[in-house]
Order: sequence, then structure tokens, then C-alpha cells
Amino acid sequence: MIDCNLYSTYKYYYPLYPKLKTLNFGKTKDNKVRDSSTIQMNINQSYVLDESSPARKRRTAKREINQKLSGVQQ
Repeated sequence: MIDCNLYSTYKYYYPLYPKLKTLNFGKTKDNKVRDSSTIQMNINQSYVLDESSPARKRRTAKREINQKLSGVQQ
């Protein structure tokens, strides 16, 4: 259900079947509804806009993971 992508010295874990939802998100302390797409967008923005070396590694690892997942879903 979960696989690992090794990039540089870091391990990035990701779901093999992203459509299979195993976790539901609830509400924040302010009673705002939080869903996985909102959280994923916040995570992506945190390193997409950053130009540091770790952020570049995260972008590259995400690109590799997306390539792997596109092969699994076909």
C-alpha cells in the first residue's frame, strides 16, 4: 500500500494507490473543514515557491514519484 522513493539521502514515502483513501480529515480548531486536497496544496506550495536545495530535492522526488504512479495506474 505504501512505497518508498530514495532520493539523495532522503526517503520519500508515498501511497501506491492514491485513489484508495484510508484517512479522512476533520475540522481544525476554528471548525473549518480540512480535506486532503487542501492539505496537499499547502504542502506543495511550501516547497514549490522555495528555491533552496532541500526544496529542489523535494520537487525532483515528487516528479519521480508521479512518474512511478502514472505507470502503476495505467
